[in-house]
Amino acid sequence: MSVELPELKLLIKKLLVEVEGLKNCPIQRPNNEVCNEFIINEISERNRRAANLMCYNVIESDSNQSDVRIAHDRDQVNNILATIADSTNSIPLPIKVIRIGRYQSNKPRPLIITFGSISEAFNIMKNKTKLLSRYPTVSLSSDRTQYQRDHMKKLREELASLLTLDCDLLFLSETWLNINYSDEELGLVNYNIFRADRESSHEVRGGGVLLAINIKYNCIRIPTESIAGIDFIFTLLNYNNSKLLLSCVYIPPNTHDYSYTAYCELVERIISSHCITNILIIGDFNIPGFMWSINEPSSNNIVNLVANSFINYLDLKQCNNVTNHRQDILDLIFSDSLINNIRKSLSLTPIFDAYHPPLELIYPLTTSPVTLIEKTPIMYNFNSCNFDEMCTFLSETDFIHNFKNLNLAAATSKFYEIIRHTFDVYVTKFKFNPNHNQNILWKDPVLRNLIQLKKQAHKQFKLSNSQHDYFSFSEL
Repeated sequence: MSVELPELKLLIKKLLVEVEGLKNCPIQRPNNEVCNEFIINEISERNRRAANLMCYNVIESDSNQSDVRIAHDRDQVNNILATIADSTNSIPLPIKVIRIGRYQSNKPRPLIITFGSISEAFNIMKNKTKLLSRYPTVSLSSDRTQYQRDHMKKLREELASLLTLDCDLLFLSETWLNINYSDEELGLVNYNIFRADRESSHEVRGGGVLLAINIKYNCIRIPTESIAGIDFIFTLLNYNNSKLLLSCVYIPPNTHDYSYTAYCELVERIISSHCITNILIIGDFNIPGFMWSINEPSSNNIVNLVANSFINYLDLKQCNNVTNHRQDILDLIFSDSLINNIRKSLSLTPIFDAYHPPLELIYPLTTSPVTLIEKTPIMYNFNSCNFDEMCTFLSETDFIHNFKNLNLAAATSKFYEIIRHTFDVYVTKFKFNPNHNQNILWKDPVLRNLIQLKKQAHKQFKLSNSQHDYFSFSEL
């Protein structure tokens, strides 16, 4: 018996390890048919709940009569909705108000409020912050499915583990958030939160980015136009008389190279218009096999060429060398200075993603933020441009080729890109200051001509995506 006890203990220990491993192992769906069935059911369930809202901490009547309790709940809900409703719109009346759960004398049960349309519930959610003034303990949320609740729990755990690191900046891609999830639910109490959520609240998964910045820093969001199919945020952080451009981006797999080009073009415009001194861009770019090259492209892949052209033109470095389980680097970190301390985050091991390992890095910042200084606008001087060459260039541009395979929104953006490129090449820029004389930028004609040639070669490559144009740009 004494001989069998150690063996029995060892067996129990091994079984406990296996059970723990099974708990942490994600459920593998047997085939695509089951997965598709799950997605269809999930979307159907979300649509069924879309006109519902959950309301918490509303005082519950202790009457023994059900009609009295129902009338009490309706009055309470109507008063709450009157606080939230936009002054320009009438108060939406719910078609059903019910309590869920078992009655407890010391704790009010949640309320499910059902509206006549999804838009009514949506408008209430948009204005729910007005609750704080009159009902500080009452909270509202969408009526979420079990899948959504599980995801929110996982996201809170991830953010809680990040907070233990005492980070100044938090970059998250593929948050899966939408308007139904409020910032308050994330638990980031000492951070300014900037989000770019996925467009549709009925998609089951994917998309969305979040950038959280410690409240001790002075930061603002930079408003930009959207780019179809990708999610991104731009913020400006001021410190020590410098301006740090921060961007968090998510680009889904198999995204058209036009979206990559549009994002790179947007970064260039922001940098030129905000006098940026430092740059930190982090995100899931989904470029398998991406290789950063200073002098020449690493492959014939168009997206690789676009990315290399972008970082070389702005003199950026791709700093992340941490590979995933397939020895690929999908999460890229672009910076104007080389960052050598990037590593896998051990604190996030319990929620480790094999494709996107969580990363930690140290980017040197001071704790002395400065006030934003309004920038003098840069304008085009059409009195000093060559209209003949500009007209010739536009007449020789193959618009049909440039608009090929693009939808209306993408074609419109492409058209404006060509027009902006034309102005950049053939029209002189100047700083407009109403209190001073107008000063033309780059007065040295040799330097100005060299810059224009460099810009023209860079824009030409982005329009053609050819290796020949890339080499012409890189040799200038």
